[in-house]
Amino acid sequence: MKFLPAIFLAFIATAHATPIKIKDTKGREISVTITAYSKSTVSFEKGGKKFTVPWATFDAASIKLIKSTPLPEAANKRTERSETITLEDGSKKEMTVPAGDILSADGILDLYPGDTIHLEFSKSGETLVKPKVVASVTKPEQTITFHFAISGGGITLKRTSKIQKTVALDCFEKAVDSEKYTLSQSFFPTAKGQTEEQTWPNKIWHLQMKNIEVTDKTAEQVFNERSRR
Repeated sequence: MKFLPAIFLAFIATAHATPIKIKDTKGREISVTITAYSKSTVSFEKGGKKFTVPWATFDAASIKLIKSTPLPEAANKRTERSETITLEDGSKKEMTVPAGDILSADGILDLYPGDTIHLEFSKSGETLVKPKVVASVTKPEQTITFHFAISGGGITLKRTSKIQKTVALDCFEKAVDSEKYTLSQSFFPTAKGQTEEQTWPNKIWHLQMKNIEVTDKTAEQVFNERSRR
């Protein structure tokens, strides 16, 4: 029995979610892994092949099930929102936090006020590699949490880690009235199992974390090495 006509387009995403059973409007059931959906289409993987089909393909119960199914990489997607910040002169400014990936494909972590981001590393032997954004902390000794918030004295980034090694990264900051990112020279790595906080003036709006790695070196060693670059 053929369920999908040949005109359905292949979808490029790779799925990591659990398969679900759904039915088309003729009652035919298949087991698929949902990879994405938009207002008009659903994308999924079946038998190693990837497809995109109209919502109208499925019955009402299946549509409801699809919409309730967590999507792969959903935790890494930021939805657009507004944040109001107080500038140094006391005036308030409403800013738009753009939608998009939180951690880019080339390993850049974007942080805006209001963000709480859990970054989990994969284990390769005794090494922690390949960070990814996760919805919640399930592996605390492989995860660092970033909480970037507007505070009374400015904007504060709190990093909480139970990783028993140093989490090193380069922090680039951008002010409200600028398009330029500046490397923070005072940003200290997160020492093993520690919580670190750093506060910026209210004008700092966007942080980008680059060159993220977990290392056996002490936080002080990493800071001294990176500050000399």
